[in-house]
Amino acid sequence: MLLEFSAESGDFKWLEPYQSPDLTDIDVNIALNKNPPKNRESKFKEELERRKPEYTIHEPYKIYCGTWNVNLQAPGEELSLREWLATTDDAPDIYAIGLQEIDMSAETIFRGETRPDYNWIAKIMEGVHPGDNYEELTTVRLVGMMLTIVIKKSLRGSISKCFTSMVGTGTLKFGNKGGVGVSFQINETFMCFVNSHLAAHVQEYERRNEDHDEILRRMTFNDGFRSRTILEHHQIFWIGDLNYRLTKTDDEGIRTFCDYEKIFYLDQLYIQRVQDKRVFRDFQEGKVTFRPTYKYDPGTDDWDSSEKNRAPAWCDRILWKGARIEQIAYKSVMELRMSDHKPVFGVFI
Repeated sequence: MLLEFSAESGDFKWLEPYQSPDLTDIDVNIALNKNPPKNRESKFKEELERRKPEYTIHEPYKIYCGTWNVNLQAPGEELSLREWLATTDDAPDIYAIGLQEIDMSAETIFRGETRPDYNWIAKIMEGVHPGDNYEELTTVRLVGMMLTIVIKKSLRGSISKCFTSMVGTGTLKFGNKGGVGVSFQINETFMCFVNSHLAAHVQEYERRNEDHDEILRRMTFNDGFRSRTILEHHQIFWIGDLNYRLTKTDDEGIRTFCDYEKIFYLDQLYIQRVQDKRVFRDFQEGKVTFRPTYKYDPGTDDWDSSEKNRAPAWCDRILWKGARIEQIAYKSVMELRMSDHKPVFGVFI
């Protein structure tokens, strides 16, 4: 006689004596038909992932991110970047230095220049912390934007899968605006650094938002087998002249105000990121306590005195995303005066 039992109506308590207490949760689920059977490799990988905290060691690194719109100025022989790049007590392990407007000539824009500017790279290498030996890992450039990654020579063996990418978002996508990026693996962590120059002018915050979206959508790092997007990294650092301004540009008080925390609510990036959650979702930014970094009369610490009379703004910013990141410094450097922007840096563990 054939008897049919359903899982809903059958009594399976008689199986309990046959269940070994030594079985893992995975095997119990298989025995009870809660999950489909897995091959040995799948079971091993799942158990390995579950017990990852037991065998994972987190090694701290000090990462220095810097951004500066150099306003088309070439680095003269007398220029020293030590006041910007060598400000920490201990030597950083990794530098990510983003420059904007190194060259914005019509020829450079139409050609879509991608050759690194070795004069600026040399200045960067001269300016890093003197307490260790460094080497350039890679540099990526698109027209006026350039991103240089510098590492301690002792770290070279820990870094692999280093790739670059670029996205032009300016007029006809020529690259006068957009972003450049570097991706690499250090030990088991995938890191991404992005340097961007977004649309200008006070009223164009929506265009800046669109530039942000396009860089996120189009920037990928291809190793020949797979493409990794910006957000497919464990840790991301996004720097640059993001060009967000202050909403009340006719308020003369902004020029004389010293308590910047009280006027930061006027900052368009704060509004778009924190209040409206329109851009840089899940990214973080340190507390801004420094003076607005734009716009100055070149060679001085004075606000713009030209006919355009540009209002001050925090155009130059550093944001990050990922676990196990602690920011220990976020500052601007007033001593470098050749541009109408002041350089900014952030230091992270």
